[in-house]
Amino acid sequence: MEEEYNALFVQSELTSSLLFLQERGLYVSAKWVGEQLGGLDCEESSDDVDVTDERLRVIELADQNISRSERILYLRAKTCFDVKEYLRCADLLQSARSQKSLFLRSYSLFLSGEKQKEEEHLELKEQCPVINSELKNLSNVLGKHYEDKTLDPFGKYLYGVVLKNLALDTEALAVLIDSCNSFPWNWSSWVALASLCTDSEKLLHVHSKLQRHYMTEFFVAHTQLELQMNEEALNSYDSLTS
Repeated sequence: MEEEYNALFVQSELTSSLLFLQERGLYVSAKWVGEQLGGLDCEESSDDVDVTDERLRVIELADQNISRSERILYLRAKTCFDVKEYLRCADLLQSARSQKSLFLRSYSLFLSGEKQKEEEHLELKEQCPVINSELKNLSNVLGKHYEDKTLDPFGKYLYGVVLKNLALDTEALAVLIDSCNSFPWNWSSWVALASLCTDSEKLLHVHSKLQRHYMTEFFVAHTQLELQMNEEALNSYDSLTS
């Protein structure tokens, strides 16, 4: 990490964010964060390091304010999600009110639609395009929350992915930038954003909209590599390990 980033604080932030990602079924991002934790060189400390980033505290407070009955309902739904019973998970959370539940319900519907899309694709003899049947509904639901400024960073990530799948790249770009700035530890959001950076000029434009953060540096290095800007990517990764 660059000198400005204290390794113990980064470790504390990654640990907190990993738990939030696991709780929401974002396992690819959680695994990525876990790998970064394994690569951190931190001195042993007997004292806990308080998380100072306000974005993590906002998520923590919102989760703490969920009612006891909804927390129990969420746990029931999450067990269904974990065994890929996505429609059952979504059905259990149909009347839930929190942003955490909204995300898991929406994510379950999205994954159910992806599963159905794959099954239909295999059944079709001709190579006809098949779309996720949940996209338009999810776009409407998540879009309303986004317009009302009530959508949390995880919902913004999913909304961006939905817009991208609907080929609304300009809108998806703006929402994913918002998601990454709101909660920079969701690696899946960065990967989705990187897929919309089709050339170096687009990358520069996106970078100018992002907040300064070590996760932004990971994103730049990853996107440079995807764009085959190999020398620039090597320099970016070197700066992260120095």
